[in-house]
Amino acid sequence: PGRSQQLDCAVMLADLRGSSRVAETLSPSEAYELLAQFFEFVTPLVGRHGGFIDKFLGDGLLAVFDEPGKYPAQAQACAREIVAVARAFSGQVGGRVIKPEGWRVGIGIASGGVTLGTIGCPDRVEITVLGNTVNTASRLEETCKHLGCEVLVDASLGGAEASCRPLGLVPLRGKDHLAPVGQLLFLDDADLAPASALREVSERQRGGDLKVVLEDLRGLVAAWPEDRVLGRVLELWENHLDQRAESA
Repeated sequence: PGRSQQLDCAVMLADLRGSSRVAETLSPSEAYELLAQFFEFVTPLVGRHGGFIDKFLGDGLLAVFDEPGKYPAQAQACAREIVAVARAFSGQVGGRVIKPEGWRVGIGIASGGVTLGTIGCPDRVEITVLGNTVNTASRLEETCKHLGCEVLVDASLGGAEASCRPLGLVPLRGKDHLAPVGQLLFLDDADLAPASALREVSERQRGGDLKVVLEDLRGLVAAWPEDRVLGRVLELWENHLDQRAESA
């Protein structure tokens, strides 16, 4: 216990959505069996993309990708496959096929330095990763639920895939600093504000008056009303500025 090392990596936190609702229709043992079957599909994907699973978190997992020069692309490619598995998954429980309608995942990916080490006591030791990068991945996963999307990444990973559009600086719960965030896109994502327009707003956010940028964001939401993710980003911004005004 207490041994550690510093590691540059990408941290992925994936959480299964809708499992509690599915579990209401099954016995506890059946729900457990279904979840175990899901992870039998998902677990090998992490290793196939050069990562390792740090821990399982109920119906979620925390994975680390640390191959130098490759981990941004590896983490995002793995996230894509996990999303595909969750969308298509069906399991067999008690001799019947169960396809959990509405199962989805929320995935947050962040990159940076972490502390990888052992904690506990001599008769119970656990390996874990700690640091701001882990916290950011957790907040991004949590924000997926609010925005209604499946994968959010921090800006340092955003260039690893062409199909990752910038959402600009996004307020994350419990974070003092605004985080530059990207959304991983899928083939069925449609009627979205173009990445070029979002990139312009993102650049103005970094060096301008946030209230002026907020008006730019409102203009994009008005022009692209079907872009629900962008509309919810605007909600986060409005709440953030309201809280700043109250605390001033």
